[in-house]
Amino acid sequence: MCTFYFFLSLKVCGKLNVSNSSPQLTIATAVVFCHKFFANHSHKQPENERFVIATACLFLAGKVEETPKALRDVVKTALFIKYQDEPKRYNKLINDRIYMEQQRDAILCAERLLLHTLGFHFHAEHPYKHLLRIVKQMSEEKVIPEKNARDLAQVAWNFANDSLRTLLCLQYTPLEVAHSVLFLASKFLSAKISVEKDWWEKCTVHQSIREDISNQILDLYEQTGGSTISTIASRF
Repeated sequence: MCTFYFFLSLKVCGKLNVSNSSPQLTIATAVVFCHKFFANHSHKQPENERFVIATACLFLAGKVEETPKALRDVVKTALFIKYQDEPKRYNKLINDRIYMEQQRDAILCAERLLLHTLGFHFHAEHPYKHLLRIVKQMSEEKVIPEKNARDLAQVAWNFANDSLRTLLCLQYTPLEVAHSVLFLASKFLSAKISVEKDWWEKCTVHQSIREDISNQILDLYEQTGGSTISTIASRF
């Protein structure tokens, strides 16, 4: 289910050409909203249909992250993705005024329910700023060669993105996830980067937390047939 949120958000953001340098925060916030919603509501209730909820989360996230789009544009793009293999049906639906009004009303109702579920707390913190700060610190302290800092940050960033397909954002703080994806990235890049064990031991994030977060991400790759799983796992 979480994969659905992630890829719907990713595709809709890309299709809508979200502004402000990158849609990444909008996608991440939308997925966190989805996770929080379904942590409190059943998937089985008709009013909680995942397509409607995911679209409402993305619509709200766009406003929160200052990358807003008109509701009609969000609905049309989401429908395009939903019916991308049925172009005739898609064209029929978007030209059906009554259907489009029903979709608009359903998403606005879902947004109101989402707002109440979130307790009107819209702020969603993510691991990315912590990740970049820690990499900068590692480079300044000569823990890693400066030339490898970008590679470490990029691989860790990718792991942070993939962590959104799990429930880690509900289980751990963004700082804990940031430390853990960097730990995982350092294992993946161990041929180029060697981080001393005592550096990790000095971190504020406990080893057991790093290992649990890393294992959940590795489990995700195993479930989805990720090609990197055996490469990374062999370095633990």
